[in-house]
Amino acid sequence: MADTDEYRKYNNKREIIKLDLVQENDYTDNVVVCVPKFSYDVARALLLHYGKYRTTYAVEYSELFYKLPGDVEFDVIESSLDKFLGSRDMSCDLVTALNNINATIKNQACCGTAGSGQMINDQFYYGSETPLIAPTTFGGSGDDFATEAAYNDHRCAAANAIVDGLIYGLGSWSLLTLGALTAGAIAVGLAAIFLTPPVAAFLALAAEGIAFGVLATIANAIDDDREDLVCLLYNSETAVSAYDNLNGYIDDLVVDLGFIEIEVSLLVALVMQFAPIDTMNALYGAVGLPPVASPVDCDTCGDQCFPYIVYGTGDELVMGVTSTITSAWVAGPNRWYIMFQKPAECDCVDYTITITNCTRSNGWLGGAVQNCLGENQWAYQSQTNPNGVYTACTLNSLSSAVSSYSMDVLIEEI
Repeated sequence: MADTDEYRKYNNKREIIKLDLVQENDYTDNVVVCVPKFSYDVARALLLHYGKYRTTYAVEYSELFYKLPGDVEFDVIESSLDKFLGSRDMSCDLVTALNNINATIKNQACCGTAGSGQMINDQFYYGSETPLIAPTTFGGSGDDFATEAAYNDHRCAAANAIVDGLIYGLGSWSLLTLGALTAGAIAVGLAAIFLTPPVAAFLALAAEGIAFGVLATIANAIDDDREDLVCLLYNSETAVSAYDNLNGYIDDLVVDLGFIEIEVSLLVALVMQFAPIDTMNALYGAVGLPPVASPVDCDTCGDQCFPYIVYGTGDELVMGVTSTITSAWVAGPNRWYIMFQKPAECDCVDYTITITNCTRSNGWLGGAVQNCLGENQWAYQSQTNPNGVYTACTLNSLSSAVSSYSMDVLIEEI
């Protein structure tokens, strides 16, 4: 049945909206507007009442009367208003995320300091929790794990869950569109240990013209390297080194995909917000973990091959973390020694070993930094000070002087 034209007499106390002006825009178009919360609430209240009145709109008008929209026209108006009026639950989160879009784009493109995070050793890390380290005692009061074997099982499960969640999360988010994102249509189930990535990070990608679909490419590449990445996390001894190892892996991956520098920084920043320090802490504490369909067996990861200190005191050697080692007095030869080496029962693995701040430049009785082929990277016969960067797996140094000495050591994967 055709609509019957309806007319109303003008009332100069009411604001009448001319429908032809409204119809110049598509009803499905979305805009982002920053307004005070009070004004936003007033606008919602007025729309809830007067916006739903057919008499608020004029299809056409004369000097004394105006024509109301018909049923079909008003259904479109009402549907559009319902989308806005029904979006209150998502509006607060979205507006909060959008407040810092400009700063986010600038910071991520420049310095990687956007988003919620913390400074550790003058480096920015996403996540707010205090970084954890691998436990060294088991079965005692306050220990999370009854045995070291139980801890190894847990960190393997956690490493698998992190990698699996990263693959699933990035793959799911790659399906988003900018329209769905800004409309609040974000309903993607991520693994329980993951944070929800901020809307602002995705808008920063969009601002650089990067399609969200590239996240599926990254997810597929991670899936191809699943075993190596699980082992990389499993062998990390601290949340900081786990984060650093993943960050380095993602950085190399995105570069290999052919992105330019500013795009690399944006993509790496987004991925690391999926796996902040809070997530890496799951490796070292007794927390619930989501199941993984086909987990990597961490018995193949060879974590026992990391160098350990034989002689010397101070910080334990941890991948990616600078350790300060002070020489130990060894009776018999009566010398001050610093020595670290790989466990005898495992294959040799070369690392990048950086030595800095060595307090002794002479008086060496012997010593060398040596790689897996037995080649000396530094030897006391030809050099006086071991400060430098080496491809090696062991270090042995002893001083003929009567006083102790120390050095800072950083071991990283090649």
